[in-house]
Amino acid sequence: MENKFKIFMTIIFIIFILCFVTNLLRIIKWKKNDSKDKKNLVNNNEFVLKNKGKIEKVMDTNSDELKSLRKNAFLSVILFIISLILIMLPFGAFFAIPLFIVSAVVLVTNMSKYRSANEEKFVDVVNNALHEYDSDLEYRATGGFGKSEYHTCLFPETCDRFHSEDMVTNSKKEFCYADITVKSEHEDSDGDKNYVTEYQGSLARMSIKNTGCRIFLGSTSGNFIYGPNNYKSIKFENDEFNKLFRASSDNELLAYKLLTPDIMEEFVNLKKNTYGDIDIRIIYDKLYIRFSSGNTFDSRLFNKKSEKKELLQSIAVLEEVIKTMDKAKKIIDSKIFD
Repeated sequence: MENKFKIFMTIIFIIFILCFVTNLLRIIKWKKNDSKDKKNLVNNNEFVLKNKGKIEKVMDTNSDELKSLRKNAFLSVILFIISLILIMLPFGAFFAIPLFIVSAVVLVTNMSKYRSANEEKFVDVVNNALHEYDSDLEYRATGGFGKSEYHTCLFPETCDRFHSEDMVTNSKKEFCYADITVKSEHEDSDGDKNYVTEYQGSLARMSIKNTGCRIFLGSTSGNFIYGPNNYKSIKFENDEFNKLFRASSDNELLAYKLLTPDIMEEFVNLKKNTYGDIDIRIIYDKLYIRFSSGNTFDSRLFNKKSEKKELLQSIAVLEEVIKTMDKAKKIIDSKIFD
């Protein structure tokens, strides 16, 4: 019985080590993905440069409660590891079983408390940072776009599962921004179903005057769907725009009327000032911009250095998107006569 228990505890120990290594690899992968484009985005964004010190100071300022919870979480992890090691030793299982049970309960309890407090702090930090830019912006870690609205944009990936979170809104501008994850369903040779991530990025929406048409713009470096059969592929005189975007619409004349050089310039600048592929949709009275920036506004329990960098990148992307959508809205609305 004791040998079986030791085998069981050995398996748990191995799983614990694998989880630790997995998280370590995620940190290494994040550092590799911290590309020059992301660094340049932060370094060239006026709002982030102006408020970087203030944002970092707020992030570094932890309440006594949060410090205490973090300390307790670390101590719980150490206690749990000690109990696992003792169980592996000869005659150690008998003495270590009570310690293991207690340490496991304490670990789960303290980690849960620390995670909850850390997420609340992160939400406050993000909102404070966004309010420096626009007091009407509100951030929530939960909430986002619905699957049905996403489908109306006719993006090229197969979407069997859809998840959206980290929502930023401005009710006055009817603006919404959130992270999105799109997965497709696959079936293996045994008939078992599994889901593969097809797209991970962010989506933004802003209300505009009704254009009376639908226009699709997609990055030339990625997949692109030209829409139903009645959609026509469109080319413009702007060579730089044509190199970055493919275009189609269900109303060619209105598309040429709306996509004038000034609005094309805004979309080209957005592409240059951010990173990843960009897809743009004008669907009647809504302007959508989707970009493969990966997940944004991610709080981290212990790796605060990467959390700080990612937050600044997330704010820089959001600022560039809002700036572009605001200008695009003014341009489009000026061309629509009620």
